[in-house]
Amino acid sequence: MSLLARTQKLSDDLYNVVDGRPVRSGVRERLAGGSFDAVHEHHRSVALLVQHGLYGSAFVLLRPMFDGCINGMWLTYLANDGELDRFANNRLTPEPTKVIKRLKKNDIHSSDILHRINQSAWKSMSSYVHGGYLQVVRRNSEEFLGSNYAPAEIEEVLGLANWFALLAAVEITQLSNNPVFFNDVISIAQGYVAAQG
Repeated sequence: MSLLARTQKLSDDLYNVVDGRPVRSGVRERLAGGSFDAVHEHHRSVALLVQHGLYGSAFVLLRPMFDGCINGMWLTYLANDGELDRFANNRLTPEPTKVIKRLKKNDIHSSDILHRINQSAWKSMSSYVHGGYLQVVRRNSEEFLGSNYAPAEIEEVLGLANWFALLAAVEITQLSNNPVFFNDVISIAQGYVAAQG
């Protein structure tokens, strides 16, 4: 099975267990849940875009997926009541680097991986989302003007999108406080990892 097919299966499997799932009704849970849920919509979109050869647009979605994970983690584990209120009223946008430092300081899971992604891919993700160098150069070759991505780059966008989707799904289970839901998501994650080889 190709990575695209595994990505589509992962997206479908996660959607089937996550979509419409109740979460606790507090402001923190609702805001964090919204952040993580947007990650899943972007994940489904990445698979569709890659399926249709729209690779540049797929790369653009990595940055909001990363931001959704960062914001969701911040809302879940770090934001105080005043920060929650400011975020809820569109008066605060957390800075990823600062959030990651706080996640690491508090020894929150996945903070090391988020730190590595921030260090190695932030500039690239931003370049794609803002129409920068990487977006432009991937539309040029010596022979033609148009989408020009190597297979390894396509695998990179799918692999990173899949990781963000899995992180978001695990976090949503924590917001629901439902052990069966958590086990369902872990089973999906294990199936994906096993299929990866």
